[in-house]
Amino acid sequence: MDTQTPPFSDSDSVSSSPDESVSTSTTRVALPDSARDISMPLPLPQPLNISGDQTEFKKIEDELLRKIRAKYTGYLWFFNVTKETFYQLQDENSRNTRHFRYLYNFDERKLRIWMPARAHDSFVTQLVILISDKLRAAGLHNTACVPNLSPTLKFGNFAAQPDGCWGPFNSDDFTVCVEVANSQSDAQLRNDARRWLEHTGSPFEICLTVKVSADKIVLSVWRPQARPDNGHGPWLRRRHRSATITHTATIVRNSPNPTVICESNTSSSSTRNEIRLPVVAFTGYQLPPGINVNPWDEIILTEDDLVALGRVHWIPRNGY
Repeated sequence: MDTQTPPFSDSDSVSSSPDESVSTSTTRVALPDSARDISMPLPLPQPLNISGDQTEFKKIEDELLRKIRAKYTGYLWFFNVTKETFYQLQDENSRNTRHFRYLYNFDERKLRIWMPARAHDSFVTQLVILISDKLRAAGLHNTACVPNLSPTLKFGNFAAQPDGCWGPFNSDDFTVCVEVANSQSDAQLRNDARRWLEHTGSPFEICLTVKVSADKIVLSVWRPQARPDNGHGPWLRRRHRSATITHTATIVRNSPNPTVICESNTSSSSTRNEIRLPVVAFTGYQLPPGINVNPWDEIILTEDDLVALGRVHWIPRNGY
């Protein structure tokens, strides 16, 4: 098994070895055009027995345990992986493997596993809690919308996991997701956002991407380009959609407190140092009985909120 895993990039390529049933490396994967089932949670079968000839799961688990002991962070690629093994890696009984991030190609049987660092998971938790607290304060959390941390979503012949997401309470769809990168490249983060927003049939309305580094944090709001409102609401999108960044908040590491610079790509007027997210992106328009939402209400991440994200993140426990 090849354990030399180079950094993942757009230019990486790989072919699987015919002599190994499971191997690791990196590659760029072209995602399918059709994704009608992008938001359907992937059903998991009953836990598999890895005794006897069930060795594939054990090979991958052993490799992951070696990487954990070596404190490795980054991407691993495995080839010729059956869907049963993919399911088992995420099964609740697979305690050593289920907390990683997975991207699986059912047709090609290629599996990418992302092993995040502490700084990554710390920021994901901060951001998800912040947004969920805003929704809770508005009386919408678990009433008009529900959160889910890293669900496995199937679209076409692929399954993948965002770092976190929310969706309407009375729907199986997820409509807002989060992707955080600390060691990944800007191109990888951009591809993640487009994967969730640009596929035909995708229910996602917003993808929040966050690029974390030692001196700054860049939070970007990605949304599919919308056609003009014709009376059916502002969220209708082109058949062939293109995701674009509408707002960006840059949190710069300074003493005694971080500073924040916000920019808008949709307005030429001056921008407040805050990020505004439409409530209906989380709740949808078909609300449960007794829940009332103004379609133009917004969840606001204030300048103080953004400063706190930086201040809480840049601590020795996260490697700074």
